[in-house]
Amino acid sequence: MAKEKIETKPKYKIALIINEYSKGGDYRPLINEELYRQLDDFQKSTGHPVAVSFTRSKTHIQKAVTSLQREGHNFLIICGGDGTINDVIQHVEEGTLVVPIPGGNANDFARRLNIFHWRDSVQIIKNIVEGNVNIIGIDAGEISFHDKSGAVVSRRFLNNCGVGVTADTVRRVEGRVDKAYLKNGFLSLMLSKAFGLTYYSTILKKNINISCLGFEMLLCSRVGRYANFAPYKHENDGTIHFIIFKNLSYFKRLMLMLLLSFGERLVSSGFVEYFHGHTSRPEIKDSNSFGLNLRGVKSIWGMLHDKALLHVDGNLVPEFYEIIQSDCKVRILPKFIKTVAPC
Repeated sequence: MAKEKIETKPKYKIALIINEYSKGGDYRPLINEELYRQLDDFQKSTGHPVAVSFTRSKTHIQKAVTSLQREGHNFLIICGGDGTINDVIQHVEEGTLVVPIPGGNANDFARRLNIFHWRDSVQIIKNIVEGNVNIIGIDAGEISFHDKSGAVVSRRFLNNCGVGVTADTVRRVEGRVDKAYLKNGFLSLMLSKAFGLTYYSTILKKNINISCLGFEMLLCSRVGRYANFAPYKHENDGTIHFIIFKNLSYFKRLMLMLLLSFGERLVSSGFVEYFHGHTSRPEIKDSNSFGLNLRGVKSIWGMLHDKALLHVDGNLVPEFYEIIQSDCKVRILPKFIKTVAPC
């Protein structure tokens, strides 16, 4: 008797999400000349059909992701920049496989995966479906705060989220990292007003109050193409690094600007307070005046004493600025999504 052939369910159900209005991205050559040929070749060579969704706004992205995940798509290819990826991860289910096609300006997440061109993405996608590449879980972060009605609001991030001076830089460049980024970062740094920040130390068992220009929570070492804010961060290690920009004189703000690319010098300059999980080396341990580290810390609580801007992965969050945030929390979502190594 002949054995009955058993049809196996494909491991991945793939969807391609294209943000036609990714700021700074130019998809005309890809969409008009290459996209459909690449899709056709990929589907013929791998036997994997690909659903395609063109999006034009955050609302479109939300509807597209929700619908695709409801239909069982567990592998999302995201054609856009960090802001587009951030819009997508607000709505994905835990364990979803995500691969970017870089089309923004900074493309921090794509660079972490050593993806620099859409051709890199196509090859990686083929390697994934053929089982020729390692898939890993990657940490995400989540900041929770309140809107003006008092409801709790949460925003996820894969690279960083920042309050104050870095968010003001995002506001000035309107998401376009190559649009006079250094000039606008300089303006934000020089013109930002200080605000009060209180956070709780589980080591000292007390609240710490500080006047600052802003702070950044980091899951990777770099922000954009220039700033190295977390020089001792190991990728995807289950920790958040935390840097506070102190309230400085104009001369010291100029010095801080010159140090942004020099991470180790920056965090030992005294212009910032840098918190991390490393305690073995004195120069790392002395990166903040409190002698604190974040080893084993999975969440951080804080309160602001004035209104301030917030960004997540380069996306401004208007709701954050509507009230003074007296109760906000940042936490780790361990291995929340899947992607290709390295990360």
